[in-house]
Amino acid sequence: MPESFEQHFTQKKEEKKEKSLEEVKEKKALELAKEIKEIQERMAKEGETIEDYQEIIKLAERIKGLYENKDLKISWDWKTGKKLLWDWQKDYITKFEYCKSPRFSPDGEKVAAIVKDEKGYTIAVNGQTWKERFKECWPPRFSPDGEKVAAIVKDEKGETIAVNGQTWKERFEECGFLQFSPDGEKVAAIVKDEKGETIAVNGQTWKERFEDCESFQFSPDSEKVAAKVRDKKGYTIAVNGQTWKERFEDCESFQFSPDSEKVAAKVRDKKGYTIAVNGQTWKERFEDCESFQFSPDS
Repeated sequence: MPESFEQHFTQKKEEKKEKSLEEVKEKKALELAKEIKEIQERMAKEGETIEDYQEIIKLAERIKGLYENKDLKISWDWKTGKKLLWDWQKDYITKFEYCKSPRFSPDGEKVAAIVKDEKGYTIAVNGQTWKERFKECWPPRFSPDGEKVAAIVKDEKGETIAVNGQTWKERFEECGFLQFSPDGEKVAAIVKDEKGETIAVNGQTWKERFEDCESFQFSPDSEKVAAKVRDKKGYTIAVNGQTWKERFEDCESFQFSPDSEKVAAKVRDKKGYTIAVNGQTWKERFEDCESFQFSPDS
């Protein structure tokens, strides 16, 4: 790994007049509109796909957002030249006994890593450590806006989640599969206690316990969490702790609809594979279901 990381910006021979926020918005909107036009031209030549329409919708929403948010801040750095963000050798290697698992923030301006000093393990962001020390830390994760860092940590009482150094009150036998909600306001993880496995969101666990929680995901609106779970009757999907009535031999590739109202999953029973939406399966059964997705208007 190189001794230092630097972010390089294109050098310009002549200084240009600084652009206003409205000019920046207009330029960005035109770039997005150009992308939409390119997709439409490709559709005319190669045929229409759901993915193309979904991409057009996303681009259109981004254009809409540029003009709807009056307080929009464009986070571009117009200064040219070199910008030293942090020095891996100075800020990490020579500073700590141990450094591992560096992770970048979405904008590339920050790096978080597991470090160890004479007091114990913790997380350092751009060389600055959390005040808290732990017996062990797992790889950190940034929130979508890059303002928060979360990590699974372990102290004398057990494992838990720390966000910007502040731990949940609860302690568990195990924690895993940490992730932020799309809006960055919630942190969820698979946890295990003496009763079994479940999902914890911002430290609050579901009431239900399961033999196994294999994976989970947030809804697009950040209000719901769906998880693949297994109990004595078989596999199913649980949404905010409430399971579907149906049980299957397996559940795979579940996902939320764009409006966050539905959950679909590839499921398998004794008759074969099919798709289940909010627990209701299609009548047909197949040898396999390779992939699926919701329509944009779902």
